[in-house]
Amino acid sequence: MIASSKHKHAALEHQVKFSNLHEKQAEVIAKTYALTRKFNSDLQEYLEIPDIAEGKTRNEREKEVVKSHRNFIDFFQQHQIYLSKNSVELLQKIDLKLKNNFHEFYYIIKQDPSTQENATRWIELHKSVKEDFEGLFQELDLEFRRILGNR
Repeated sequence: MIASSKHKHAALEHQVKFSNLHEKQAEVIAKTYALTRKFNSDLQEYLEIPDIAEGKTRNEREKEVVKSHRNFIDFFQQHQIYLSKNSVELLQKIDLKLKNNFHEFYYIIKQDPSTQENATRWIELHKSVKEDFEGLFQELDLEFRRILGNR
C-alpha cells in the first residue's frame, strides 16, 4: 500500500511538471509569434514607398526594424527548445527571408531608388513582405495550434 501511494505521488508530480511545461510552451509560442509578426510589420512599414509613414522618417523606421529583429532573434534563440522542429524550421525560413528582403532594400534599392529597375524591385519587395509571408504565417499558426492541441 505504501508503494502504491508513492507511485501515485510520483505520477502526480510528473503530471504537474508536464502541465507547467505545457503552459511554458504555450507562453513561448505566443511570444515567438508576436515577435515574428512585429518584425514583419516593422519591415512592411520600413519599406513603405513614401519616405514618411505615420510621422516617422525612414531612418527611425530602420532602427525599429533592427530592434524588432533583435528582440525576435534573441528570444527565439533562447527558447526554441520549446518549439517543434517544424516550427523552428518555419521560423528560421521566415527570419531568413525577412532579413534578405531588408538587406536587398538597404544595400541595393536604398542606394539608388530612382532607377526604374530599383523602383520596380522596391514595389515587388514591399508586396512580397506584405503578401507572400501570409502563407508562411498561416503555416506557423497551424503548426502552433497543432502543438497546443487546438486545431
